[in-house]
Amino acid sequence: MEQLMKSWNNMSLLEKEKIDFILLEDYRKGEFIIVAKFLTSCFLHMEAVARNFKQLWRIDGGFKIRNQGNNLVLFVFNSLAKVGKILKSQPWGFDEHLIVMQRYMDDAPAKDLAFDKVPF
Repeated sequence: MEQLMKSWNNMSLLEKEKIDFILLEDYRKGEFIIVAKFLTSCFLHMEAVARNFKQLWRIDGGFKIRNQGNNLVLFVFNSLAKVGKILKSQPWGFDEHLIVMQRYMDDAPAKDLAFDKVPF
């Protein structure tokens, strides 16, 4: 074991390997988030929202849901590919109301985002 530690301590990077690499926060946390604005004045039942989208999306590993108030919901996934698949499949609706979705990067509060575009 001691020999292995000595070998490890003698290792170093080449100059071309020393390039700085910054990993985005969501990659470090392993969370990829969609923020959704439900265009309804009705109260959202989070259990119903979660159950509905669990059946629609059929995501391996599932997802987490976080209520942000004002009909804003965060859907948290463990894979960027899953987020891409859902966003490409827009538009989405719930209880006959349109949902405006976008990728959430944690750089601004969800309530401050513009929910003014939906791809059709």
